[in-house]
Amino acid sequence: MTLPSATDDYAAPNGMPLNKAAWDAALTDVGARLRAAEAIRADFSALIASGTGEALAVIAANVGPTLATLEASITTAQAAITTALGQVDTLMTGVNAAAVPFTPTGSISSTNVQTAIAEVASDAAAAIAAKADASALAAKADASTVAAIRNQAFIAVAANTSLVAGSAYRITGGSSIALTLPAAPVAGDTIRIVDGGVVSVGNLPVIGRNGNPIMAIAANMTIDAPGADFLLWWTGSDWRLF
Repeated sequence: MTLPSATDDYAAPNGMPLNKAAWDAALTDVGARLRAAEAIRADFSALIASGTGEALAVIAANVGPTLATLEASITTAQAAITTALGQVDTLMTGVNAAAVPFTPTGSISSTNVQTAIAEVASDAAAAIAAKADASALAAKADASTVAAIRNQAFIAVAANTSLVAGSAYRITGGSSIALTLPAAPVAGDTIRIVDGGVVSVGNLPVIGRNGNPIMAIAANMTIDAPGADFLLWWTGSDWRLF
């Protein structure tokens, strides 16, 4: 009689009696297969465990040092930030201006911030004093004096001219002529300049300062306004415009 086997999925032949021989034929083979499967499963679990351990070892060996390096870098950066903040605090609480370099410019010749500040303060004081002198002189001039200056006879000029204190000049011609102020004026000296209809973009007369400042500026003055009519007043240290 044919017994159940793995080749026919343990199917029972027709008419097979259910006895010990049939039971053993089917279940003994099934038991052997189950034990083999469990052995394979155990081996697979061991392999997984072994692989996980090796992977962790690789991570510890390679990533660990990198993390340590990063931590050291972070510590160094934090120390640098602390130092920088300390330096900022120092700068905010006080700077030695004399130790800060300065590039000379314009009338400022100092090479450090401290003395440059002193120069600026000195120049400002001089400008304020000049303005005060001019105001004082203007206050002393009565209405008749101003009227006399405004109504005095004009000297027509059409070429380079050396200006004389107490005179009034009307520019009547020439091309960008030079009108030179006195070299040694006396406080209270006045000179009137009037455009006689010749000032234009292509004809710009120039007031030569002759070594003295005009409106606290050490530079010649260009007359660039058509119809200009102004008074130059020497304060004792500066020519002022009125």
